[in-house]
Amino acid sequence: LTTCGVLSTLYKMMKRGIAVAVDHNEANSDDPMSDTHLSKFATKWLLYSTLWAFGGSMNVSKRYNLSDIITSNFDCELPHKDLKLLDLAANVTDGNWIEWNTMIPRIEIDANQVS
Repeated sequence: LTTCGVLSTLYKMMKRGIAVAVDHNEANSDDPMSDTHLSKFATKWLLYSTLWAFGGSMNVSKRYNLSDIITSNFDCELPHKDLKLLDLAANVTDGNWIEWNTMIPRIEIDANQVS
């Protein structure tokens, strides 16, 4: 992993965050993001992007350590004391954090269907 690779990833993730915000505003043209909403989302997206750009190639233990470093060095309020930045994603809908595992649909599989 190179410095250029990490910075390129961060740049691409930031571009994606801008696209997410623009898409949200286009889909909600009657009620676009307020300045406060956009600021909350952008701040969280930057922290999220920094974690994944620098920590994406790390093992989970090192990623949790990086998560702690980021949150301790920036004014970062997490929704619950037991959660880490690694457990969260920036939610464009309201600019708040969302636990990423709540975005994954749960599927119940009957034990008889598994072979």
